[in-house]
Amino acid sequence: MKIGIVGDYNPNYPSQQATNDALIHSSEKLGIHIEWEWIPTFLISEQMDKIINMYKGFWIAPGSPESVSGVLQIIKFSREHNIPLLGTCGGFQNILIEYARNKLMIQEAGHEEQDPNASKLVINKLTCSLVGQKEI
Repeated sequence: MKIGIVGDYNPNYPSQQATNDALIHSSEKLGIHIEWEWIPTFLISEQMDKIINMYKGFWIAPGSPESVSGVLQIIKFSREHNIPLLGTCGGFQNILIEYARNKLMIQEAGHEEQDPNASKLVINKLTCSLVGQKEI
């Protein structure tokens, strides 16, 4: 099974490293072989046909993608073609934005961190930052 992780990988970003770790752990626990590759978001629009034929599912990664429109393309394709899709953190937020725009017909649906002046915010910034917080 080959999964495309949609995001601009940064090994210094703990949530993205945790994505890799989760796939390693899952593969070992389930006793199955899982292949994955990170898909840089700037490549999506020009390589969409190749990308959709290469992977059995997509994980929309945490982080701030270089090309939000590329991420939204993958999400829309997955939703319309019943392709397995998972989103964590900002990836899940992008799934919500795509759904709001294309299923709920809220064309102006936006994310406060990406466009604070959007007329229809469906994702707001956290009122308190979790950056640097540790579980006690």
